[in-house]
Amino acid sequence: MFTGIKRTSIILIILGLLLLQQGCASPKDIARPEKVVSKREALYEKEVYVEWAQRCKEYYDVFPSEDAYANWMYAARYAEQENYEELLMKGVKKYPANPTLLYLAGLLKHGAVGDFEGQRYFERSIELDPTYNDPWFGLVGIYMERRDEDKLNNALRRLLKGAAIAEEVMDYNYNVLTTLDRNAILITNGDNDTYPCWVLQRILNYRTDVTIVNRSLMNTEWYPGYLMEQGLPRFMTQEEIEEFRDRRLAAMKESGKPPVYSEMGDSLVVYLTNYAAKFGRPVYFALTLYDSEILDPLKSEGVMLGLAIRVTESDKPYSEEAAVVMRQWLSDYRSAGLDSWKVQFASASSAGRWIVSNYAYAMVSTLDTLKANAPAMRRELFEWYTKHLEKVIPLQHRERVEQYWCSQSDVPEIQEWCRKAGIGK
Repeated sequence: MFTGIKRTSIILIILGLLLLQQGCASPKDIARPEKVVSKREALYEKEVYVEWAQRCKEYYDVFPSEDAYANWMYAARYAEQENYEELLMKGVKKYPANPTLLYLAGLLKHGAVGDFEGQRYFERSIELDPTYNDPWFGLVGIYMERRDEDKLNNALRRLLKGAAIAEEVMDYNYNVLTTLDRNAILITNGDNDTYPCWVLQRILNYRTDVTIVNRSLMNTEWYPGYLMEQGLPRFMTQEEIEEFRDRRLAAMKESGKPPVYSEMGDSLVVYLTNYAAKFGRPVYFALTLYDSEILDPLKSEGVMLGLAIRVTESDKPYSEEAAVVMRQWLSDYRSAGLDSWKVQFASASSAGRWIVSNYAYAMVSTLDTLKANAPAMRRELFEWYTKHLEKVIPLQHRERVEQYWCSQSDVPEIQEWCRKAGIGK
């Protein structure tokens, strides 16, 4: 039976097969990993993505397919895997018609001046799958840089038509815009507080008087100039912006520390805020802005008005403005997204559930002012909280927020609710 094969070779082969069987998991033991989605939809810590990427790799090793590889690459991107770019481009070469891999490849090039390669990847991705929403987000920025208004509006229209932005996130951004002063400038942070505002303005023609300034894009070479073309006060000439960028980059290199490019955009935001104030343009920071040493002084001196912080001065008393805004909150804010089953039963990692926590923060931040100037409004706002928000915000936020509410000892309805909930005892 084993003619021509030495006995020792047979033994080695058998031992190798046994070791292989012991060292590798059986296909039955490999569970299919959950589909990785954009952080616009769900947020996890980096450690989660690291473990997720490993599971995706193990699954692909046993069940290789283009979808499995694409899922692995999506996780690897957020895990900041060291050889991610190399692995991704190998996948693009092996699976050249996979929309997700093409989208991820476009992101590698995205943000560069004259980003034609990234544009080609994004457009090819949606040619292959017209229902795939992620590439449209990338194309919005590219078309904006190109000053191609028709394609820009079409991309935003596709995001709206494809329900790429969750209803609670759209409602949240509608509510942010609702209570801003006329001709306000709103400084936003990222995807979930910027794209919805662009959709509302450009496609639905809501609050077109407000200028949206995305702090992340302020780090790019083209965006400040684009904003000034769109009517933003000319706080710097293009030459001054370029000189400023050169000085900042040189200072970063000389410091010997890793460059923090966000500092450049934040510094330009400070310049813009001071300049706009001279011309009576009110400037607001969205509550979604993350902390930074450069912007925090402005935030700390600002006042909470609805879902934004106004960082420029006003000739009206804050107590009056706060009461007016909170009355608008009660009468004009949209809450259908908060009341939907989708957000009510969403997982704790849902990006929508995280952004709506800002409602609670804005409410409790105005309680002392309302107590002194519009005390009855606190009961109405608390009813809004229990009706629309209580079941939606993450538990770790809810506990702290409800402690604030229960400190309003002079409102019988609130105190009765706290007594039943066992809070404050």
